[in-house]
Amino acid sequence: IYSLGILLYEMLAGQPPFDAKSLLSAGYEEMRRIIREEEPPKPSTRLTQTREEGGGSRGLELAPAQLKGELDWIVMKAIDKDRVRRYETANAFASDIERYLDDQPVEAAAPTASYRMRKFARRNRTPIVIATAMAGLLVAGSLVSLWQASEARAAEREAKDALGVAESRLGQVDKTNQVLTSVFEDLNPDSIQFQEKPLRAIMAENLEVAIQELDGDAVGDPAVTAVMQYRLAVALINLGESEKAIPLLEKAAATMRSSLRPDDLRLTECISWLAQALSGTGDHSRALAFFQEALRLREEHLGKDNLSTVISLFNVGKTYVELGKHEQAILTLEKADERSREAHAMTPGLAQKKLRQELLQTQGNIRMALALAYMDTGRLKEAIPLARQVVLGLDEAYVRANPSSINQLEHLGSMLVSNGEFEEGVEHLEKTAESLEKIFGEDHPASLHARLNLSSGYAIAGQIDEAIEQAK
Repeated sequence: IYSLGILLYEMLAGQPPFDAKSLLSAGYEEMRRIIREEEPPKPSTRLTQTREEGGGSRGLELAPAQLKGELDWIVMKAIDKDRVRRYETANAFASDIERYLDDQPVEAAAPTASYRMRKFARRNRTPIVIATAMAGLLVAGSLVSLWQASEARAAEREAKDALGVAESRLGQVDKTNQVLTSVFEDLNPDSIQFQEKPLRAIMAENLEVAIQELDGDAVGDPAVTAVMQYRLAVALINLGESEKAIPLLEKAAATMRSSLRPDDLRLTECISWLAQALSGTGDHSRALAFFQEALRLREEHLGKDNLSTVISLFNVGKTYVELGKHEQAILTLEKADERSREAHAMTPGLAQKKLRQELLQTQGNIRMALALAYMDTGRLKEAIPLARQVVLGLDEAYVRANPSSINQLEHLGSMLVSNGEFEEGVEHLEKTAESLEKIFGEDHPASLHARLNLSSGYAIAGQIDEAIEQAK
């Protein structure tokens, strides 16, 4: 794990953690001591130092801001001096990198103050031992008996406390496992097909029960509970239950604000998902405030050209569209499009293929939102060609991997109907509704919304009977 961490460090920072010339000139024993005891700089810090010194870089040519936060944490966890704090397996290491690439919260985190204190004590063990011994000698003459009695009582208390803590932790771990596994209880494929409720509804009910189990201190650490609440809320949103997810995300965000560092990306993700849930229920005014907060945090901790930051800027622009603030929407979305092109140019090809795909998807979303803003301001001559350009970039494999991209087809269809191009517009709306029903089922809110849009398309085109049938 350590060796893999060193390789990833050099890929990102362009240099190894320790200067090779300094190690070689220090001699074998001093080299071993440096590697064992001295903490290397974070990759982002090392990259900044290298560039300030005018040195060359053999890495991926990333900006230091792109490494700050999660990438720094992942690498430093892999090369931690303490084996126990490293990833347990190479698979765990790879999974955390996958979570970063998927824009999900990672397991690695910044070191706590107590951990840094223990590291300081380990590096300065000899001076601390000497100081402790001298202090002990000063009081030993008069306090030996008292100290021995006190130590005996303390040892007895510590043993009882340790047993209590261990039993409590075991109970909390068991409770956590119960909460998570309860989501998948009663999901028997053979019996579900005979039930009146669809799988989506059963999953949503199970999630609600699991969420209720998280209330109180049964799971333990409030921060851990908040992260679990946030992740279960995201599952609710993906099941089309945004309204039920909102109070859970509000509670999780409040806990995270008081228990996590401001640069902890899990807090930013929670705030962003809360904004999306509010937007999904039509509360765009409140959603805008949270989208703007997520944008500020990401710009501060990840940099303006980071993909997550670009997505936050897009969310702000899209919400301006929903609120009818067209001038602000167009300015914001044009800025997001410009930043997405800059981020795309900075991203190596095959080295980060998945990231490039996410960038392309984000660019498509930005440009379609911009086309909608143009349409709302009567600029159809600009809106429709831009929307066509987005849809032409969607191939069948990409749509299967990214179901949300089907909405681009729906937007183009609505624009064409508004422009009087009924036949082609209705055709796109029909394909959207059929595709979403195939992916999510007929009762999912996204499918129902698409079917309602198709009904509106038929009505505008003058096909009233078909419009009524679709509405029914």
